[in-house]
Amino acid sequence: MILFNNKEECFGCGACANICYKNAITMVPDEKGFLYPEINESLCVNCMFCKASCQINHADEVKEDTAEKCYGFKNEDSIREKSSSGGAYTAISDYVLLDGGSCFGTAFTDTQDVVFQKAVNKQERDKFLGSKYVQSSIGTTYLEIGKELKGHNKVLFTGTPCQVSGLKHYLKAKKISTERLLTVDLLCHGTPSPKVWKDYVNFLEKKNQARMISYTFRDKEKGWIGYHIKAEYDNGNNECESSEELTFLKIFSMDVALRPSCYNCPYACRKRCGDITIGDYWGIHQLDEKFADNKGISLVVPNSSVGKNLVSSICENPLYRWNEYNYSSVSQPNLECSTLKNLVTDMFWKHYQTKGFMWIIRNYGGYNNPSFTNKIWRSMIYRVHAWRNKWRLG
Repeated sequence: MILFNNKEECFGCGACANICYKNAITMVPDEKGFLYPEINESLCVNCMFCKASCQINHADEVKEDTAEKCYGFKNEDSIREKSSSGGAYTAISDYVLLDGGSCFGTAFTDTQDVVFQKAVNKQERDKFLGSKYVQSSIGTTYLEIGKELKGHNKVLFTGTPCQVSGLKHYLKAKKISTERLLTVDLLCHGTPSPKVWKDYVNFLEKKNQARMISYTFRDKEKGWIGYHIKAEYDNGNNECESSEELTFLKIFSMDVALRPSCYNCPYACRKRCGDITIGDYWGIHQLDEKFADNKGISLVVPNSSVGKNLVSSICENPLYRWNEYNYSSVSQPNLECSTLKNLVTDMFWKHYQTKGFMWIIRNYGGYNNPSFTNKIWRSMIYRVHAWRNKWRLG
């Protein structure tokens, strides 16, 4: 059985592994740390369910029509303080939880892996708050959601567009009704390697001689605009934006460690696959200076009739502040096209595999390497990559 002709087409969504009733498919990390399906031919009975659930070349089947309007959204300030942007996800998930539903989203484990979990109350749900710039593991989440929906329970699933698409294709292949399903897709730049992330976590723990207990990609102590890192350890150490903490963010911003499928993503467009799309409302300061602030503002795009009805209900809550805008006025690169593959990406991975993580963070992440040559090298990479992106987007 062959699931794809080109490995770079695979999103790693895990729909094939979830649907295989013979447990013949296992999601296995490759040399870059990304999960791909591996088939045990001795267990495979060629039922073709895996093929039926695969989203490759079928992305358009789950996309909604292009939305006409969107919202800038602000939750209560106390909620925005612990959210990456304006707290839209908290408002949406609160609505589902109050209706007796369950939420599926990503959380850090005790070992700082990023995995999908189920939440049935606000305390469990709060683990999902905050951006996580790592490709998460679906595990058996699609299978669990299928069981919830068969039991006529309400379910909210929030993930990257390819994960939302994977769920929809899985449920379609299993012929499970989606009447009580609400999906939220994230405005995604691309998902970095879990291997690079784990090497980074191990590096920080070794440096601090302690176990990491919390990591925040978007700490708001200095405001919403920009990326502010904060790491906490079990020995009481808290570090913010040190040269060590910034290495992973620098590698992420260079677009060299993303999953190969992210560079040719069919979901990087205005036609979305989730009932609702959420993300940071970058550019709001230019569009609406009076509404803008530095505490975080969510972009909320209702795509389906279900999404539109829910957003309308949420906006009736007097605790929330929101403004409506024309969707066409939103200027976000990943609503127009995929993230551009950096010219040095292949070289980055060759260096990673031959020279190791410490060499990578010194020469790509700038850690403990103040040499003039290194600064020129990294500056050139950034400038060329930024120029190519600007030229492509016009």
